[in-house]
Amino acid sequence: MSAELDQALRVRQRARARRRTRRFAAVAVGLLVVAALAWLVGFSPVLVVRDVEVTGTVLTPVDDVRAA
Repeated sequence: MSAELDQALRVRQRARARRRTRRFAAVAVGLLVVAALAWLVGFSPVLVVRDVEVTGTVLTPVDDVRAA
């Protein structure tokens, strides 16, 4: 009976360790994704604006639009 109990305890401990490892891996992957997105938004040239076209400048002079 003791051997069966030891075996059951080992199985539960291994299952617990697997869950802990999976949780750690999921958190690590999530953090890497967030870091990659932060880099993409902050430092990557992906979101660079090259040209801006303003229409409807009848009431506002061009120099005021450029200064803004």
